[in-house]
Amino acid sequence: MNSYKVIFQGSRKFKLFHNEQSLGELTYTKWYNSNANIRLSNSAEYSITAKGFFGTTLEVYQNDTLLISYKMGWKGVNITSYQL
Repeated sequence: MNSYKVIFQGSRKFKLFHNEQSLGELTYTKWYNSNANIRLSNSAEYSITAKGFFGTTLEVYQNDTLLISYKMGWKGVNITSYQL
């Protein structure tokens, strides 16, 4: 079984580790919304943008290209767009 560890660093930053090796970090742009930036240890960068009034639709971008769009609701997660 794989073991992952997430460490909270400061007010909006989280780091992900696997076997004591850093895999990347997630940084929220503001404390009150779901918009965030992800930087992986291989230098890949992604951004997460919340859409809609309640921010239940999230979109993941890499270099201004939409990779995935999903909506969270009471019945689970509904993926509406997926590209890789």
